[in-house]
Amino acid sequence: MMQESALLQASNLSPLIRPSNTIRPPRHIMMTGYILAESEHYVLRNQHESCELLHKQTKSLSDVGDHYGNPACGLIAPDETWCITGGEGLILWFLRGKSWTGFRPPETGHESDRLQFARPEDSAWLNSSTENSYQSVHDMKIETSTSVRILLDPWDDFASTWLLDVKTKSLAKLKDGPNLQDQHWTDQKIEF
Repeated sequence: MMQESALLQASNLSPLIRPSNTIRPPRHIMMTGYILAESEHYVLRNQHESCELLHKQTKSLSDVGDHYGNPACGLIAPDETWCITGGEGLILWFLRGKSWTGFRPPETGHESDRLQFARPEDSAWLNSSTENSYQSVHDMKIETSTSVRILLDPWDDFASTWLLDVKTKSLAKLKDGPNLQDQHWTDQKIEF
């Protein structure tokens, strides 16, 4: 615990308050209570491996889902109708309570529908990469009000960039990489 506390202080992050422009520390030093994203009316946060959406005024909590090993990133839609979390796989959650998952093997037991693929070759690529495991979502960013760009772990064999169409719930692979397997892990923002 002392070592984790010292590492958090060294990374200049508070466990409960995290400015939106900071990079999360490596998973092995993460603790509970990070804010993944914040909008005018909501806070998307994690408590250990579970993600929850807090309504700022009513203080009501909604369970978004969980990521084995803690989530790595999260976003709230500009119109606040959906949110998305990434880490061990991906969870797209609509405020009316429906969720979809991706980049996870089908037998993970999550109570969600599966995201679809825009092209058959995307599905074949992903099936070969997730046959016995999941893909780690490293980062995400909102492209438009209905699309999200997703970066899969750039230190993995299957490093790639994807686009999620929120309206159609479909994933399309944009490109391979960036592949950083020959580089040390960094907390610097990675362009994708």
